[in-house]
Amino acid sequence: MDLAEYYRKKNLGTLTEDERAKWNKKHEIANDLLTSNNINQNNHNLSHGKNSRRFFLIIFVLVLILLGATCPSQEEHQQAVNNAYHEYIAEELGEEDDDVSLMGTALVSNILDFILSDRISVNKYLVFSVGKMQHLDGSSEIISFGILGHVFTIDKADIKERVKQ
Repeated sequence: MDLAEYYRKKNLGTLTEDERAKWNKKHEIANDLLTSNNINQNNHNLSHGKNSRRFFLIIFVLVLILLGATCPSQEEHQQAVNNAYHEYIAEELGEEDDDVSLMGTALVSNILDFILSDRISVNKYLVFSVGKMQHLDGSSEIISFGILGHVFTIDKADIKERVKQ
């Protein structure tokens, strides 16, 4: 007996107790099979979700450890800023080979190294660091940013503006 015949007999009132019992038995078996499949599928989905969350958590922690281990130090910030200022000075003073020009460049570089080493402070955060230059009026501004072992400094236009100040 199929589903249409079952409902036709049920609605007409011609369904016997024996047919009703057989239909209910088939229905219970089918429900049990569907329920057990759904439970197994749900358990599989839950364990798969836990595994993927665990995987992403492990990757996230590893990335944080990598970023923390390669976070640039204050010395690296100072060296990068010094290099940026030295490049600017070399461009501005020119590449002349006479003794006066070389002495002037060396003197300016030494004075600059002394000033910058005293005025640069670095705030280290867990995954990156920020270099700031302290001004005479007590204010400070960001001049470098470090992450993954590399320090990014201000560009030459900003250096030129700061030298003018």
